[in-house]
Amino acid sequence: MEDLYCGFCKSVPKFPIILPCCLKTICKEHKSSQCIFCSSDLSNTPIQPNNVLLHYFNSKISGNCDRCEELPSTISCHNCKASLCKECSSFLHSKGIYTRHILSNCSQLINNADSLEICTTHKLPLKFFCEKDWQALCRRCKESHSTHGPLNIEVAVADILNEINTKDESLGKYLKETEKEINKCKQALDGVCDIYDNSKNMIVSKFKTLKQVLQWKEEELLGEVEVIFSRKKMEIDYFLESLNKNAKMIRESIGFIDVVKKLQPSIVLSQLKYINHIIDQALEIENIQANISKSESPGKLETTALQNAIESLCLIDGTLSINTSISNTNIPSSLSSIIKSPPLAIKGNHEKQITPIKSRSNSRDSSYLITNLEDNPLETRVFKKKLQSSTAIQVSWNHPIKSFQGLIYCLEYGVGTKLNSIEQFRQVYKGTAHTCIITDLLPKTSYRFRVSPQIGETKGDWSEIITVTTHDTQKIDINSFGAHANIVTRAQEKYIQFDKPGIVFGINSYSFGKYCWEVKILSNSLYAADGNLIRIGVSGIKSKIVYGSDIEYQSGRGAVKVRVIVDIESGTMIVINSNNPQNEVTLNLPEGPIVPAIQYKPSKNSTAPLRMSVDFDL
Repeated sequence: MEDLYCGFCKSVPKFPIILPCCLKTICKEHKSSQCIFCSSDLSNTPIQPNNVLLHYFNSKISGNCDRCEELPSTISCHNCKASLCKECSSFLHSKGIYTRHILSNCSQLINNADSLEICTTHKLPLKFFCEKDWQALCRRCKESHSTHGPLNIEVAVADILNEINTKDESLGKYLKETEKEINKCKQALDGVCDIYDNSKNMIVSKFKTLKQVLQWKEEELLGEVEVIFSRKKMEIDYFLESLNKNAKMIRESIGFIDVVKKLQPSIVLSQLKYINHIIDQALEIENIQANISKSESPGKLETTALQNAIESLCLIDGTLSINTSISNTNIPSSLSSIIKSPPLAIKGNHEKQITPIKSRSNSRDSSYLITNLEDNPLETRVFKKKLQSSTAIQVSWNHPIKSFQGLIYCLEYGVGTKLNSIEQFRQVYKGTAHTCIITDLLPKTSYRFRVSPQIGETKGDWSEIITVTTHDTQKIDINSFGAHANIVTRAQEKYIQFDKPGIVFGINSYSFGKYCWEVKILSNSLYAADGNLIRIGVSGIKSKIVYGSDIEYQSGRGAVKVRVIVDIESGTMIVINSNNPQNEVTLNLPEGPIVPAIQYKPSKNSTAPLRMSVDFDL
């Protein structure tokens, strides 16, 4: 409180006095005929010493040093407002502006306080009090105030002390309430600090998790775009290599023709068959424009679907997932779906019933689960079938015979990362179908799937996870060559050469989807030989019978190209001969899985072997 110090110099007063006009306390040396605060006239007004303040400071300085708290205080600094021992005071007030501080001896202040109990005029104890003049009196001063009815000082102070005690009790209550409020504020501050620390830790933890998930997702998406880039680069490199080979052979043929033009007519006529043979070989080279048409947009890296997938990423409960509110076109092209939904209901009694198939991930019979599905459509599903090719996978799961309104399925595949030791999945299909074909996959790659039923907002449990591995890239199986076929190399190109009648097969079977491949037939005979046939089509895995179209070719007329288009869903196969493209042949496919097959059936008088190449990357 400022009123405990001199109102003028703001220091501890040596001889404090009270100004009667405004009740301010100042040092005695600051007293003048006019109040320094309110300008009241003080020339005829008696000034009282502030005895209370002297005793207050007496109680404060009668203790240990405020600085070292060890030695007793002997000096009071009016500017520092501190009681110090002699050593601390000498150390603090030995340099700079501290040397100008006003210092008092504590014993002197105590003596001053004691001296105020004596009448300054008569040097007698003050034992009476005049209420009119509000002044303490000795017994001789009492005589001049006899008409004022002076009171015994003990009696006068008793009423004042009662009033002071009452105010002291009120101040004590205020102090307790204030301390309670202080404690509440401290508790509130502690709570705010706890919330701050928890919020900060949660933010750090969440963003640490988010950074980790985003790092995994970044690695996954970079892997996907790396695969897309690698496949496109491989396609362009293969395309460029073929064009360079064709260009080299064409240049050599043109150079050969230029030489022939300059030869003597007799030499040209005598070597005509050889010259025609060389020129025919040059004409067998695939047309450059045909090569270009094999590769759709070879110079464009298609990543639109991948960019849409990146934009659809969202973080829910620490799990990175695909935003299902975005169109299905946002699903990466490496996992685009072709959905079909054949009915599971059993047809007429005269037809063969569907045999339940056991899933490798669950030993229970799927027919038992179908029965339960009629009562509980949200029963955990079991995968019934999983088929694969080199670039696609077909999966199907059990489905109730009875129709349930609003029943849909959610199919997810593993993205190859884990979060908190939990495998992460991404939605690849959501709809009513219970069979799904996932295309544009990588050969010889394992994929993991799970499925869950859902009606409205209610979801069933996830099925057990199955793993399906795609086949290697389709090609002719060299194990089917036997003694009738082998691999030969011509102009750095590899060909299949038939030396005897026989059949060669593809290495992978087809069980679903659409496929297309092209066979290019070359002859090694210098003379035409009629009656040579080659059957191009498919064969069942067990039957070894080739279903296809017989192509009659004649050597010496250039290459013959045959394109085969198979649609397993419709059960049809179309064979197109480049020598007669208008005459397409449509055939029915045999039942069960099929493989590409080529059967060589030469005429009896044919002595030359047959060369061909097969392109499955169409």
